Amino acid sequence: MKFENCKYDHLDLAEKFLEMAEKFLPYAADQRCELDMYKCYVVKDHCGTVACHGGYAAIVLLKAKSGTDYGQGRRALAEFLGFNSDESLIWWADNNPSIWGNYSGANMFCDIGAFKPFKRTSVELPENLQTIVAHYLRVAKNLMEIKE
Repeated sequence: MKFENCKYDHLDLAEKFLEMAEKFLPYAADQRCELDMYKCYVVKDHCGTVACHGGYAAIVLLKAKSGTDYGQGRRALAEFLGFNSDESLIWWADNNPSIWGNYSGANMFCDIGAFKPFKRTSVELPENLQTIVAHYLRVAKNLMEIKE
């Protein structure tokens, strides 16, 4: 299955999510690599508190330093995953909740909804980068289970 505004089909996209999870693993091993969805810039180079997917993508893909806007990472993540733009990635996540894995793909870079499950619960903000790695692994699994 091919997705609009993405150069990959579902299996290739699953592979890219697995690659992204693998790239994040060295950072995820450090429990101090916390997440703060309300920060919009990289606070520390290796770990610390940065904005969700985009902040860590800036560190992992762009080797960003302190003060880097998470938007640079957001664009790099979209490009790595084969989307035409970061808006295309956001649109895809929002319009494919069963693949993305929650009810708020549009908030993947800016809100606690990036990780909340389908059922509205009192889930707290994700604590560390392991949350993102686990999320990417679930997305890859969901992509691989698509029947054409």
